[in-house]
Amino acid sequence: MLRKVAGHGPPTTTQHHPHPGADQITAAGAALSAHLMALRAPRSLPLTAMVAV
Repeated sequence: MLRKVAGHGPPTTTQHHPHPGADQITAAGAALSAHLMALRAPRSLPLTAMVAV
């Protein structure tokens, strides 16, 4: 699967790349989750956009 995602031809090309450890995979997952949560968070208006009544 990784070979196809990376666009590599022969499997040996993918095998030459270092494989991440569990801690690196966990950190990458946490970073992705934080990024996606930030995208879903409601955005507040800047103070300059608020109109006084």
